[in-house]
Amino acid sequence: MQYYFGQFRLSIDTVELFYQEQVISIDPKMFEVLCFFCVNTDRVISREELLTKIWKNSIVSENTLNKLIASLRKSLNDNAKSPTFIQTVPKLGYRFICPVTQSESHQKNNSQRNAKTNLPNSSLKKLSAKFHLLTFSLVIAVIVLSLLSWKYLFSNTAIDKENATDIQTLTRMAGNKFSPFIAQNGKTLTFLTRQAGIDKLWIKALNSNELSEILHSFEHIDQIVQWENSNEIVLLVRNKGKKQIMRGQVVANKLHLLSQSMVNINNWRIYDIAAIKNNQFFMIAKSSGHNNPALYSFNFFKPGIEQVPLNINDNAILSRLDINPQQTRILLLSKNYDDSSSLYQLNIENYAQRHYHTFAAIVRNAIWQHDGEGVFYTTPPPAQKLMAINSVKKQKPAITISSSEYLCCDMARIPDGKNLIYRTNIRNFSIDWLTKSEYSINNSTVYDMLPKLFHREPALAFVSKRDGQAQIYVQQGDNSPRAISAFENYKVFGNLDISFDDTKLLATEANRVHIFELKKTPNTSKPSTIHLDNRVRSAVWVSKNVIAVTHHDVDQSLITFYNQKGEALKTLASHWQSILIDNHKEVEIFLVDNERKLHQTTIKLMLSDMQLPTYIGQINHPVNRDTKINNGKLYQIPNNTEVLNISNINQPKKIIETHPFGDSYGFDVVDNTIVYSSLKYTSTELHRTK
Repeated sequence: MQYYFGQFRLSIDTVELFYQEQVISIDPKMFEVLCFFCVNTDRVISREELLTKIWKNSIVSENTLNKLIASLRKSLNDNAKSPTFIQTVPKLGYRFICPVTQSESHQKNNSQRNAKTNLPNSSLKKLSAKFHLLTFSLVIAVIVLSLLSWKYLFSNTAIDKENATDIQTLTRMAGNKFSPFIAQNGKTLTFLTRQAGIDKLWIKALNSNELSEILHSFEHIDQIVQWENSNEIVLLVRNKGKKQIMRGQVVANKLHLLSQSMVNINNWRIYDIAAIKNNQFFMIAKSSGHNNPALYSFNFFKPGIEQVPLNINDNAILSRLDINPQQTRILLLSKNYDDSSSLYQLNIENYAQRHYHTFAAIVRNAIWQHDGEGVFYTTPPPAQKLMAINSVKKQKPAITISSSEYLCCDMARIPDGKNLIYRTNIRNFSIDWLTKSEYSINNSTVYDMLPKLFHREPALAFVSKRDGQAQIYVQQGDNSPRAISAFENYKVFGNLDISFDDTKLLATEANRVHIFELKKTPNTSKPSTIHLDNRVRSAVWVSKNVIAVTHHDVDQSLITFYNQKGEALKTLASHWQSILIDNHKEVEIFLVDNERKLHQTTIKLMLSDMQLPTYIGQINHPVNRDTKINNGKLYQIPNNTEVLNISNINQPKKIIETHPFGDSYGFDVVDNTIVYSSLKYTSTELHRTK
């Protein structure tokens, strides 16, 4: 199905907007609103109708709708004062005033474009159902074709289709394997393993079983940046507490150091880094004082670091980069505040930028295909697929690899024009009591994480992937857990919190706060949802009906109070970084400022500005997800550590207890009873196609 208006074409089949056959980047909600306008032309659509149809059960502020309409007008190059497409009808709503025609064909039909088609006033629900039916048919077709001929799995790549595709596991050894890098001659693979805090560097011949450990003197190696035919290697390392970029050469299975980069990256957090010719490097990183990473460039032998200008959403978080084989363009992957993912391509010579594609879900990694035009990318669970797409040629996604195991974050091209290295990852987090067992916990065989204890009864809420993707479960005493959520899309949750009276549960993910009414029934329920215009870090109950949400707004962290209708009550000054709650007897509220100073206050004082919070003392580490206050004690698992530290709230810097947690994925404490999620099993392997 295609809709035509002005010089634009809206494709329901490919979920894309075109201007004179050029793809225009719009996010999923903008696409839904534009679809709704196309099937409801020349009538006034109230703001209430738009909010109901597009956001359904979610609670969204009118400001969110204002921003979405403004963004849509910008994409259409429309003027609100003299509109061509979207007309504002004062006090009533909006009207789509441009004539719209429709076509079942993927090609334009000139006779249809010359005469307006009278569209039925159908609902967006019917349009969405038709789109899902088409998508389902496409998936079935892909599966059938895959079963008929395995060799066609690489149909969107430059792979030789005369050769069948097989999978070979390259690593059957202990430790977490990561950062694969292949020499330009395609003969050797180098990669890292990490086990019990020890990092090892390996070289493997791709055409044999030969595998060698390379001895090195670094405390940790975080990434292999470059691997040359001459056995020269560039590494991102941590040595004696400092981050460094080192160049060395492998001789007789030993790494000999050649030089150290002149750039100072010690206070930088580096997400990804890549090298090109002439000692030029690009990295996605952030320095202290910045919330969001950016793209930077530097020369190995010069001290300066320069930021590369980009035109992307301020709240988008860059995560991965890849250089095409021709070393002319950079592929950038960003995670957007609503958990969609976008790809951009950047010309290295002049920094000209182009939007490549936007995915509705989270994409962990993406790299160029061998031709430097198409892209390989990973899909989120439970799909477990590595896909190929070529937006330049407007090709639809095609399955490259389908796996029963989680496809994680590392991929590398073998320079033969067709094959890949990729990584699978199996992890199991289970929930345990730290000291005494209050009741048995019914763990699954996959991720059980972010445990949250009830306050007034022996019950536990947690997130689990036991059904393939993350859902929220509640276990009451020794009973079996029951799911209270039924999210259709893949979610990554930030935290859970339960109201002091145990009647409501909130969960944060992306730019949303979901509020569930807790019921002692096996049926799942739809939550009410508060949408923010930026990424949510955490949320907690501060009273029966008020929620404090910590969220990122570009380069600052803010705390905003909301009621359950999603109405913002107040935003605190930006120097307050975190809010902590002690629900032991009555709600006590603590604030932490940007100098890690702890203060005590009440919700009444915060909303009324009657007086400043009371200063208590300095805390040892920055507040994170694993920082809690209960019954007059401060609990912290510092970043990049596996130990729980406990101190009295009146002397927060003095540690009185420590407990090793291992690799933890959340903990909670109520009345000195501690429950935690820890890693029980992990297995990662590197594989190749051949």
